[in-house]
Amino acid sequence: TPPRSRPTPMSDVRWPDAGRYIGLQIGRGLAALLVVLHHTVGRANVAGFGPGLGSGFGFGFLGVDFFFVLSGFIIAYTLSKPNLGVGDFLWRRALRLLPVFWLVFVVSGLAVWIKPSLLGHPVHYSTVELIKAALLVRQDISDGRSNPPIIGVAWTLHHEVLFYALAALWLWLPRWGLVV
Repeated sequence: TPPRSRPTPMSDVRWPDAGRYIGLQIGRGLAALLVVLHHTVGRANVAGFGPGLGSGFGFGFLGVDFFFVLSGFIIAYTLSKPNLGVGDFLWRRALRLLPVFWLVFVVSGLAVWIKPSLLGHPVHYSTVELIKAALLVRQDISDGRSNPPIIGVAWTLHHEVLFYALAALWLWLPRWGLVV
């Protein structure tokens, strides 16, 4: 029998998503880290805690672009599976997105309710505004009279939900796929 080759240090590692685009998972982690550092350094500088940090992570916003491209790839990959129904697709997307969003939404909403000035000035949300925000319905705040969003970075999720809706339309009416 031929001698067994010596295992490499990584040969026994079991990746959590073995066979599922490990490079993209690593890219996702790096992009998330860049976005967090971008916001953290920016907030620290504004608050006067990080003047020595400068804008070293000013480019971190590009992580969001990576997430949009990655999402497009994942949705295209998902849509390529045979016999995928519209309902199943939307249900899986909702389960992936909404529970975490709602948890953050409730915690953030409670924080604003306890201290209304957390968003820069006292705010009072109507029931309709809260329902729309919880359902990720984009709200027009450009008129200057509307309240700021409870979770400012939810704008990315508004785009994601639109993308899911277009993907669902593609599943429902496949002949319109090129148009969508």
